[in-house]
Order: sequence, then structure tokens, then C-alpha cells
Amino acid sequence: MSSKPYNLLIATGQSPQVVTETVFELHRAEDLQPGAVHVVTTRVGQAYGRAQLLGERQANPARGTPIEGVEARWPQFCEDVLGRNPENGEAPVELTFHVPEVGTEGLDDIYHQGDDTRFANLCYVLVEELTRDDQLPLIGSIAGGRKTMSAHLMTALTVYGRPDDRLTHVLLSDPSLEGDPSFFYPEQGDPRYGRLLNLVDIRFPRLRTLLEEDLIDGLPDDRQDLEAILNALDPHVASARTVTQVKARLRDGGAQLFFDSEDETLDTCTLTPKQAATLLAFAEQRADEEAPVPSTALTYETDTAPVGRQRHAVQFLCSRGEDGLDAWDDTASVSKDISDLNDALREVPVAKRHLRIEGLSRDPRRYDWPGGAPTLRVETPYPGEGWPFEHVGPLEGTA
Repeated sequence: MSSKPYNLLIATGQSPQVVTETVFELHRAEDLQPGAVHVVTTRVGQAYGRAQLLGERQANPARGTPIEGVEARWPQFCEDVLGRNPENGEAPVELTFHVPEVGTEGLDDIYHQGDDTRFANLCYVLVEELTRDDQLPLIGSIAGGRKTMSAHLMTALTVYGRPDDRLTHVLLSDPSLEGDPSFFYPEQGDPRYGRLLNLVDIRFPRLRTLLEEDLIDGLPDDRQDLEAILNALDPHVASARTVTQVKARLRDGGAQLFFDSEDETLDTCTLTPKQAATLLAFAEQRADEEAPVPSTALTYETDTAPVGRQRHAVQFLCSRGEDGLDAWDDTASVSKDISDLNDALREVPVAKRHLRIEGLSRDPRRYDWPGGAPTLRVETPYPGEGWPFEHVGPLEGTA
């Protein structure tokens, strides 16, 4: 096989050994030299990688405990195995860590559905970027990380993979080395040097040529992620490119959501006053935070608090002040009402796709829209003066 350079994209968790193992075996068995190595992981995985590959002292972001085994193994690996001589000005192969964004810190780990969605979206974005026409052949590796990480990496290659792109897994022939924190790659002189690692090429369907003209080429440049792909593929759901506005009509007796395109209403979803109050209060906080919203940011003790005023205003417009709206006095009450809203949204596929609110991480749980905040406006006879929302505005002519 040709020894042309390649880019590696690999998912990792707390065992960055899979990076050196994979690059080692590609070099030993096929004489391949990486042009760049991209690691898609979480904050925890990144901390382990920076500590045990780059020699940076790191703490586990989830636990706060120091990570052991700190050593700059990657520069030494590039010199010993790949033959990159620093005395000749040959720098180590570029090693880049990619972590899904959650606020300003990034995703700690995958605990909930929302965490998984964000990781999946990042996988698709990276694979799309690394499979453009001007990029080196891409080798994806599913050797590390949680099973869902590997699954998303594989499906992303199914969508975007070119004829020369590959998907691999690396296996250890010695079970005693599984989980050994000191083993990163075989050393010269080890009699098992050429037998410790086995590289497996994973066959996968390549759908790029089938999807390119009708789907991929039509996606916005800034939306090549999993959510955008699913929107466009699902024949039962109006795609994100079709829905131009979500309108919440508040009237005595309840609320109704309208999912509008440029020319028509594509579908509707009916909400109770309480569900509408949950949706609009969350939408306001999400727009204000410009980031995932901690559940604690939604709690309040009195009805005069901003979130309380917003929820009660929505309930009044939908039910003329009838009882049944309990304060969010703890994070459990917030979680319960968000779950209730999501149950209603699930009944209408386009509503589920656009407005479902997902939980992210923990301590405290945060909430977000994984596919981006929708364009949401309110149709209501509420007078303009005293409107309780700053970011969620009424439609023109209705205030």
C-alpha cells in the first residue's frame, strides 16, 4: 500500500494509549506517516491526553484529582517511532484535541442524551471538514472512548467518507496489557514487537455520492452536524432549512405552536398553559445566557422574580389566571416541568426536532437546544407595555 500521508481522527476517553497504538501500527504495518492527529473527546479525555501524551500536569475535571502518569510521550514517540528528528528541525506531528462546547468550559463527559447529541454534532463537523477535497485521506479510529463516541464517528464517515478514507480499530494480542497505564506502544527489542497490536479495517457503507447532490450540498456551510443531517433525511419531519419561524399563539384556553415556512404553516402543536410557560421562560433564559442554562438559573422563591413573572404572564394569557402553576423552588421542579413539555413536543415530530430541551451534564444539570435556538415569536393580545420578556418578543401587530 502507498505510504502517502494521512490525517487521523480518533475518539478517546481516559486511555490516550489508543492514539499511539493506532499510529504505531499504521506506521509499522503500512509505513504510513500522519500529517496531523485529531482527537475528539471530552474535557476528561482531553485532560488525560494532555497529561499522558504531552506531559502537562492536569486534574480530572470531573473529580478534581491529579492525573497520574504525566509524561511527554508524544514528542518521544514521534522521534523514536516516526523518525522525526528535532535536531533537524522536525517537530512532532500536530496533535489537536477537540471537545464539544458547553458554555465556556466544554463537555466534561457524556452523562445524558444532550451530552451525546453535542458529541455527535462535533464528530460530524470534524469529519465533514477533514473529508473536503483539499484534505489528506482520513483514517478514523474507533479504538477509544465510550461506545456512543465510536458509533457517531462511524456514522459520520458513512455520510461523508470518500473512497480513500478508512475506519479502523486496533486490538491488543496480549490481554494482560489491556488497561495497563504504562503501555503506550511496543518498544524496539521486545520479541513481540510486531505481534502485540493488530489493526482491523472496518468496512462501512459510503453514502457520500448518493447524498451529496440532494442533501449534503444543500446544507448551510455552518450546519453539517448530525442534527442537520437528520433534519434533511427524515421524510416525516420538516427540515431545519424549511422552518423559518416558530410562532407561539397564546389565547384563553391554551397555547398553540405554529411551525411556519416562507409560504405556509407546516405543522402545529398544542400546549397547556403550564407547558407554554415552561417553553417561553426557558427560551428567555437561553437567549439571555447565550449558553446552556443551569437549572438553578430557572428557580425562584417569589412570583416577583423575573422567571416567576414570565411564567405567570404566560399562564394568565392562556388561562386567565386559573390556578395550577407551582413555583420552581428547586431544580427537581424545573426538571419535572421540562420533561412534561418534552412529552407534549414528542407528539409532533417537527416540534420534537426543533424545541425539545435536553439535559446536559450535572451539578447542577444544564439545559439546552442541541440543534441551536429556534426563531421563536409570540402572537398575543398582551399589551406592549409591561411585556415580561426581553428577548422573546411578540409578533408585530399583536401587542
